[in-house]
Order: sequence, then structure tokens, then C-alpha cells
Amino acid sequence: MATPQVNGRPSHAPNRKRTRPPPKPQPSQLRTSGSAGVFTSTSQASGSPALSVPAAVPPASTDKSAYLSNVQFSDFLKQGLLTKPVFDRIPFEYCTEVQEKTLKPILEGKDVFGQAKTGTGKTIAFLVPSIDRLARKPVPPPGIISILVLAPTRELCLQIEAEANMLLEGSLYRAQSAIGGVNIKVQRNNLLLKRSDILIATPGRLVDHIENSNLTPRLRTVQTFILDEADRLLDQGFQKSILQIARAITPKDQRQTLLFSATVDKQIREISNVVLKQQHEFISTIGEEEEATHKHVAQDYIIAPLAKIDAVLLTLLRQAVESPFTKIIVFFSTARGAAIAYDLFRAIPDLEQAPMFEMHSRMSQGARVKQADGFRETMKGILFSSDVTARGMDFPGITAVYQVGMPSSPEQYIHRLGRTARAGAQGHGILILSDFEEEAFLSKKEIRELPLKRHAGSDELVDEQSPAFKSAQEMVSQTYQAMESVSKAQAYQAWMGYYNSYLKVLRWTKQDLVQRANDYAMNVLKYQCPDGSNNTPPLLPKTVGMMGLKGVLGLNIVKPQRVDRAGGSGSSQPPRKRQKAEP
Repeated sequence: MATPQVNGRPSHAPNRKRTRPPPKPQPSQLRTSGSAGVFTSTSQASGSPALSVPAAVPPASTDKSAYLSNVQFSDFLKQGLLTKPVFDRIPFEYCTEVQEKTLKPILEGKDVFGQAKTGTGKTIAFLVPSIDRLARKPVPPPGIISILVLAPTRELCLQIEAEANMLLEGSLYRAQSAIGGVNIKVQRNNLLLKRSDILIATPGRLVDHIENSNLTPRLRTVQTFILDEADRLLDQGFQKSILQIARAITPKDQRQTLLFSATVDKQIREISNVVLKQQHEFISTIGEEEEATHKHVAQDYIIAPLAKIDAVLLTLLRQAVESPFTKIIVFFSTARGAAIAYDLFRAIPDLEQAPMFEMHSRMSQGARVKQADGFRETMKGILFSSDVTARGMDFPGITAVYQVGMPSSPEQYIHRLGRTARAGAQGHGILILSDFEEEAFLSKKEIRELPLKRHAGSDELVDEQSPAFKSAQEMVSQTYQAMESVSKAQAYQAWMGYYNSYLKVLRWTKQDLVQRANDYAMNVLKYQCPDGSNNTPPLLPKTVGMMGLKGVLGLNIVKPQRVDRAGGSGSSQPPRKRQKAEP
């Protein structure tokens, strides 16, 4: 009999008999829980509200079949390492490898440095033992933060919060998150007035609360400090914030610290030396043969003139959506670039058979959660994204990763590529570069060492005489011409801002940058100034100054009050509320 599913996840409803899976464990077979909840108390039975998983953010799921072990969670219960109430709320019967290897030392109170990939069950690996250790002690009064989790993105924080509330359901305990994109005053009140036994936070927002919300006294009670996706935390420049947080919480000799990272480099080792006790356990679940997905996954690159990039992408997507199981993430260098690509391709009828989603930092938190949920649950779809999803979000079944434009670094290229070929599944990566980016990126040592090959059909993909290319280019041009000027103006400014950071590697002058950006606006985006002139998209003097472009020819610089909602300008119109075209 198939395991019941709820929102794409196997059911763990209480009062159902647990069934033993066949000898070879299957990831879809879950243990159903046998009690009403975790740490059920007398006060709760008499009417205290139970915790529930936030409906908007279901706990992340993925196919972990390649990472399953033969060890059951019940084995830890039999050894007296897990308490019965916590055990009853674990929905899975079998442990993944990272859970098998880390549960015992964490339950024994040791500091652990775990090397494991995203999507291998890390969240359960650190939440279950941390909650179990919490459950063995008297229930602390409200306002006490016992477990602190740091994660690099809002989405990952919300996923961890959902997993935590699943494990806490029916208890007196509560998990809260502290992330950007949420009203900080409301968040502050929730943290100060409601239970937050487990706090999951992005470092930047937590530092904000430490400095402005009088949260430090509550952090002095932290028993367990967890850094998830530590390599990504450092990649995003959070080292200073992590150190500030580490100083604000319980000293490391009086707390337990758990650090998880997919990679181990000098920077990771430095931060581990600061936050972990000297006598900690290092546990790796990444074998030599799988340590680097990017070393074995199929990878192609395509070089095309800037004006042909979108037509090339459309041709590839047209081919891909013919398969019933296509699930692709298309990465762009900027949030505005991802947004305009989403608007472009969702307007093309040929691709209607594949649901489309967008994910970038210019969206509200609620919109990002909704899009993430939709893409996670679909069997077929295309996600247009900036690097907000490069790491830390769990999307099962990604068949391919496309990267459009030069990644900021080889590390970013590798992080993005890591979204596919997970849990032993097949995957494919395609890198689409403009001709001016080829030498600047492909000549890097780290890239030359990868199995990245020229796409077998790249010549045909850019052949102007090819019927497929002609059709794609015509469709792209027509669709851009029908789009609003404001999104084009925003994409133009973001494009210029991105490549302004790479003038040296591209061997461009500031004048070259402006000429290339103007070509992008007029010949790729088909920008048309709302006032009917041939002007390029408008830029504010402040923006020009921040980019160091004062005095460079070819810019359409306008006063703030003259920038209108359509991305143009007009001297006869009264001043309007300023709307910047931000990158």
C-alpha cells in the first residue's frame, strides 16, 4: 500500500499503526506517530493551544533514497538516547546517513562539525537531538531562547521553522523565525511577548534585534547554537555578524554548538575554531566520489552575441518542455534580470505547457514563499531566479540548471550547479555566455578543471539561417516590444551595475560599459522611451555617481522629480513621487 501523502509529504498523522518498510528502506515510507504530541503536559491537555506547522511553508522534502541508511530512529529509542515523546513525532522510520552519524554525538552533548550536502536530512539531524535535550529539562519560562539556529536565507529559515514546529506540535514549546522582509516591530513584539524556545534567524536580522530590540539577555540562555549552511553564510559576508552573535550568546564552553557545511575550506575552519569547542567531532558524509557534484555532472556552455542570448534560451526551453518531467532552474546575474526574463518567457505561448515561477530579492517575502511552494510541489516547471535559491532551498527533482550570463565567481557557478543531480539522480548544467564573457570566465583555473564542454548544438543554436533560431528571435523581439518600459529600465540599470563590478576582467573602460549597456537596452530589450524620443533609459544623478560614471557619454541623466512611472521623463509634467529603477 502506498504511503499517504499530505501536501506532497508522507503523512505522519497520529493514531495510525506504524508499518515496517521492506528490507531495503524507501524514502516514501514514513513512520506514523503513536502519541498525541511531544512533551504533552497537564496544562496543555486542559486547553493550552497546540503548535502547528505554518501552512504557507511546508517542511522541505526531497528524494533522499541515495542517502538512506539501514539504521532506524527506533534504534536510538531502544538505546535510551531518544525520549519517547520526541521519537513519536519523527515522521521517518529510517535515518539518512547524516542523521545516523550525527544523532548519537549530538544527543550525548558533544559539539559537532558536520560536512553534508543540502537535501540529505540535515535539518532533522540537528533539530531532533536538540529538541530531545531540551525536553529532558524543566520547561523554561516564556522569553527564554534555548536553541538558536542561523541560516543564510529567509526561505531556509522558514523551512527549518516548519520542521521545528512539526516536531513541537502538541507541546508547550514554540519556534519562531527572525528574518528580513518582515515588519521588524511586529517581529520584536513576537520575540518579546511569545515563546521562542527555538529561534531560527538570518544573521543580519538577528544582529538588528541584538542592537535595537534588547534581545541580548534572552540570548544568554542559549543551550544549543546551530549554524546551518555555514559555507553559504560566509559566502554572503556574514562572518562579522556571526562573530557578533557568538559573543552575545552563552559562552561556547557552556553551550553545545553544531556547525554544518557542504564544503570545508580555510574560512570555514577559522569560524569553526571560534564557535566550536576544541574537543569537537568532525563527521563527513561526503565520500570522495561524490564530494563535488560539479566534477561529474554533465555540463555544456554556449557562446552567443548578447542580442541572441534570449533566443538561444527560448530554443533550449522549447526543447526541454517537451518532456513531461522537465524541472529547470534558470539563474540570472541580477534580480531585475530574473524578473524581466520571467515576464518575457511566461508571455510566450510555446512554453505554456510548463508552469513558470520566479524567485528573487525584489519580491515580497510572501510572494517568494508562494513561488517556492509552487515550484517545490510541481513535477514540471521552470524557475527564473537570482542567487536567492543557489543554496539553502530544497527543490526536489531538478533536471537541469541553466545559467545565463557570467557568474560572479567559479564558486557561484558551482553552487548553482549543485541544485541538480542530487541524491544520485541525473542532472545537466548549461552555461550561456555572451561572446564578451567567454575569455573572462572560461579562462579561470577552477572552471578549466571542470568537465565543462562546448554544447554540441551551439553553432545551430546561434545560426541566423536556422528556422528554429529565426522563430525564437522573432518571438523574443515581439514580446519585448509589447512589454512596459519600466521593467526594461530597471533591467538596464541592474545590468550596468553588475558589469560595472567586472570592468577589469572584461578589459572594459567606463565608456565601453555604457555603450554595451545601451546596446542591451535598445537592441535586446527593445526599449522605447515613453516620450517618443530615442533616449536610453533614464538614470538618476545619484545612481550615476555611485557607479562612477560621471562625465561618461551616452547616459540619459534626469532629475529625480522627472522620472515617471513608465521609466521615461517629461519636462511638462508636474513632479511625481520618485520611483527609482533599482538593480
